[in-house]
Amino acid sequence: MLIHVRYDEIALKGGKRTWYERQLRRNLAALTGLPLSRIERPHGRLAIRVEEGEDPAPILDGLSRTFGT
Repeated sequence: MLIHVRYDEIALKGGKRTWYERQLRRNLAALTGLPLSRIERPHGRLAIRVEEGEDPAPILDGLSRTFGT
């Protein structure tokens, strides 16, 4: 399962977009307790890979506390 992370304002940052996306990815990892390898950045989007049988509730809780999402 993938959790698609939506963000809007980063798209407006022009030349610093990549920097802001990387920072958001690090923030997501810190607040969800997931390794960066589970938070993917396909085509200017963010997606969190949830393993089969894993409870997504703690991940969703971390997402709700992440600034910028």
